[in-house]
Amino acid sequence: MTDLALTTTTLGERVRLYRNRASLTQRELAELVGVTAHTVGQWESDLFCPSLHNLRVLAAHLGTRPGALLDD
Repeated sequence: MTDLALTTTTLGERVRLYRNRASLTQRELAELVGVTAHTVGQWESDLFCPSLHNLRVLAAHLGTRPGALLDD
């Protein structure tokens, strides 16, 4: 699996790329995480960052680790 952190610059871009890789819509990911699709859109647009709890849940559903989303 390619490390997406090497090709993207923001948390929002990495969330969107991992979401697309998992073949999930914003609405589907939102339901899994327990937020609204609007919230996922705000994360992907870098308007807001997910909480630490939501970051862990996101990573689990996207098949990665929180650090990969944070570009560590």
